[in-house]
Amino acid sequence: MSVRRQSMIEASSADDAQKPGVLYNSIRDKMKTGDTLLFRGHGVVSDAILNIEKYYDGIDAFSHAGMVVWAKDLPAVSSVRRPGDNDSVYVLESTASGSWTDGVPSIMDGKGHIGVQLRNLDLVVEAYDANPETRLAWLPLQERMKPIISQQQIDATITRYLNTSYDGNCLDLSAAAVPFMRFVRDNRCVRHFRNFMYHIFCCGAHPDTWLFCSELVAQIYVDWEIFPTTVIPADVMPTDFLPANFESSKETTGLLKTETADSDHQVPWVFVNVTRFHC
Repeated sequence: MSVRRQSMIEASSADDAQKPGVLYNSIRDKMKTGDTLLFRGHGVVSDAILNIEKYYDGIDAFSHAGMVVWAKDLPAVSSVRRPGDNDSVYVLESTASGSWTDGVPSIMDGKGHIGVQLRNLDLVVEAYDANPETRLAWLPLQERMKPIISQQQIDATITRYLNTSYDGNCLDLSAAAVPFMRFVRDNRCVRHFRNFMYHIFCCGAHPDTWLFCSELVAQIYVDWEIFPTTVIPADVMPTDFLPANFESSKETTGLLKTETADSDHQVPWVFVNVTRFHC
């Protein structure tokens, strides 16, 4: 056990009453690769996402999503696994990292990035939970929903999306939650103009490959056949993963009905429950 994890355990009792939910260290080892993690951020961007979700889904509980990945579930020979990292748990997410955000870098090179990356979940939870306004939740997949995914397939999925640029395009983000904006987003003329302007002023990956946080998780679920192919990942917001009966005031919400909070009614309920947690 690392010194940092030990300090988290020793300090957790002092923080027990500050936030709702169970202690992170009591559920850490129960998390499995493929489970979803939800985060409620604090700031201008997070507040904007929360307000949009509240208006269209009726719930403003979380503004960011990621996926659990255990190092032990990756092949021994892997481009993303670090030597001696068997006990490490990562979060796969499309986000901004590094010294100018929460201070937690990518595990790949120890630097901050904007886009899809793997980060040490212990460090992310510790940094994220330090703000009294933030919240975290774990959504474990139902066993019957989990496909037989080999270590090589998990590794291939991560390699496929790793380093994909974060989709910070205001039109794309708005269209994920606002139905009438999708007509504009998906219009061929609009897309051609956007791509043309991109090639003039920007460089890097083509904008049609950009992914925002919940879109990444939804896309992987479609790839792994957890979600049906009818789900459009670009239209999935973090709140859409929650059950329709979710109550922000409760620490853990069990499943009362199969409908999710997704106002589009495209995202199926595939989880056991929603467990809020803190350090």
